[in-house]
Amino acid sequence: MDTVTQKIIKSRTTGTSDRNRANALAQEWLVNGLPDEPTSVKIAKGITFCEYLKQFWDFDTSEYFEELRTMGNEPHREHADEMHKQVDRYYLGFFGETLLCRVTEESLQKFVVYLKLEKKLAASTVNSARNVDFVALRYAKQKKIISRFDFEAVIRAGGGEEERGILEREEAENLFAQEWRDLRARLINLIASQTGMRLGEIRALRTRDIREDRICVEHGWSRKEGLKSTKNRGKREIPVLPDLYEELPSYIKGLEGRFRLDSFLFPGTNPEKPYDNRQIGREFSCMLAKIGLYEMPRKIFFK
Repeated sequence: MDTVTQKIIKSRTTGTSDRNRANALAQEWLVNGLPDEPTSVKIAKGITFCEYLKQFWDFDTSEYFEELRTMGNEPHREHADEMHKQVDRYYLGFFGETLLCRVTEESLQKFVVYLKLEKKLAASTVNSARNVDFVALRYAKQKKIISRFDFEAVIRAGGGEEERGILEREEAENLFAQEWRDLRARLINLIASQTGMRLGEIRALRTRDIREDRICVEHGWSRKEGLKSTKNRGKREIPVLPDLYEELPSYIKGLEGRFRLDSFLFPGTNPEKPYDNRQIGREFSCMLAKIGLYEMPRKIFFK
């Protein structure tokens, strides 16, 4: 009997009449699989589910990311690292030493229920954790490391995301009419409010990206990867209103010796890196408090 699948397999000869030798070979086959068994099947029997997930989401060594780069895609280290962390955060405590070959649709559905009802995680967090194994198992199925898996049988967690607050027009006007401690933080928030750009895209702006009637968006900024492509890997131009553009030339002139066409528009202490995103958030929270909004339960934040 196969100790993993619990199925009776065909009789096999060890090719020896020596009883001790035959027993030794049989024990070796139980541990390592039959000699002619596909390597992919042996992998599934010889690795735990959590070990497989951690290897899969290792940005530097995973064959999955190598293949993405070969196909011209641009995987992001931060995303891979976050998925890798979720294995320790959520999977190890639930699956422990469970082998990859023993993971079933039922066990993964129980895992989703466990995260939602016992851990009391938000639906978005549960579904993010669910994606850790879904992407990895689809790859395992594609490579025939596992023979089958019904992904439709593992439902997503339900429940809407917690609603985020937004500033009313009058509140926004009041916010930007105040005196800010750091002009960089004010302009970053002002650009976001008028263009809808992501924080990483604004931090990645260079002085050459600012035109009289538009902003050229070509990059994003990642703490681990530095300058990278935008989230959708595309380039775009965003029209800007005259009142916003009028503030930018005088600000750029104030950069003094740090001004170059390829300089960051909002440099940090190290001019080779943009202004720190945590500091931007702190300045924003400080200004919300200044106009009396920080203590209100509206969950207004800049991301």
